[in-house]
Amino acid sequence: MEGSTEEDLQQALITKFVLHDRDGHLVNLTWGLIEEGKTVYFSGYIKGVFDGKPHSTDNGVPVIMGGPVQEFWSTGFEAGEQPVIGITTKQADYYLKEPHNTYKPLIQELTERTALSKLVIEVIKEAMMHSSDLTYDDGLERVADRAQSVGIDMFSEEVLLRHAEAIINQVVRNILIFIIV
Repeated sequence: MEGSTEEDLQQALITKFVLHDRDGHLVNLTWGLIEEGKTVYFSGYIKGVFDGKPHSTDNGVPVIMGGPVQEFWSTGFEAGEQPVIGITTKQADYYLKEPHNTYKPLIQELTERTALSKLVIEVIKEAMMHSSDLTYDDGLERVADRAQSVGIDMFSEEVLLRHAEAIINQVVRNILIFIIV
């Protein structure tokens, strides 16, 4: 997992979450606010990592203005895993589960980008493992065939290209690890 260098941080889930500034304005993680040193908080329900109902508020502890958020990251790029977005504070690494309805439009771009990164990584790794040539068109077709499996209902080449820079950065990190291992 990319993220904190602290190995002893607690891990938890957050559901029905929003990310916001000090004044309660909703913010998008892709806006670069954390990287610019702006303070970003989260509100939602914290749950145990192994909670059987991760999208439910049952057994969740309500939190308002948790954080501040130090960074965000993604994981779940291996075969059979689901891509997950997370945030890190001084206290813990939090896996973001179900956003609050008011926050869904703001997290959609990052969710889509993370899911597409996973698919592109899988397609490239499979081609590398089978020593097969992979053209852009072949890769695009394979990603399109799998898009619904990661929650992307409206896949197109334009969607892929919109996220190209972030996808390439994630692919480089994951493929380098794959090659080294």
